[in-house]
Amino acid sequence: MDLWSVILAGSAIILLYYYLKRKDKFAKHGIPCNKTIPFVGNLWKVIFRRCTVFEMVDELYRTHNEAKYIGGYEFLRPMIAIRDLELIKTITVKSFEHFMDHRGMRSDANDPLFTQNLFFLKGERWKEVRNALSPIFTSSKLKGMFVLMSECAKRYGETLASLPTDQRTVELKDAFTRYTNDVIATCAFGIEVDSMKDRNNTFYVYGREATDLSAWMIMKFFLSSVFPRLTKLLNVKV
Repeated sequence: MDLWSVILAGSAIILLYYYLKRKDKFAKHGIPCNKTIPFVGNLWKVIFRRCTVFEMVDELYRTHNEAKYIGGYEFLRPMIAIRDLELIKTITVKSFEHFMDHRGMRSDANDPLFTQNLFFLKGERWKEVRNALSPIFTSSKLKGMFVLMSECAKRYGETLASLPTDQRTVELKDAFTRYTNDVIATCAFGIEVDSMKDRNNTFYVYGREATDLSAWMIMKFFLSSVFPRLTKLLNVKV
């Protein structure tokens, strides 16, 4: 038996062990759980593009109307959907200090930019960044941003109005992406750009690259979310 056969056999045994160990986790605690597919859990519809992640969670949430919480699996990882309002209040208010961390995205030096996102930080670092960002969204700051957004919208409308009649049919996703780009540039960075006229300006080009949701990008994000240790080991950057 060659080395690769040993590795594959060992990996299969480990996966089987974890599956058998976790598949009855909710049943042992009397928690209702939807039907799952071995090793895939409740994600099989998402994987085969039968529904979105949000639709999967909604289906999980609505299956057992009598339950306060419902169990499910993301591959081999257990997850719980909370349905009871009082329990939600307890988690988000009274006992928030025990639940403030988001799910386990890896946070390491291999991907220092993406993992410093507020949604993926934990503990004291999360508090520091949140306290730094909170003043940005006060009512007075938002009023100032509204003025800047209105100026972007005015330029946007003027550009469309100046187009010849035969060129006024636009692709809405592209048009609103460009407007959003201009709003972020002026509100967050103090840079004035007009992506409707200067269609390949540097800020827009780099913004598109940073938010490119290609199949490979989605796969890397998914793997980093579900298998953070594996992506860290393989040095996969989001």
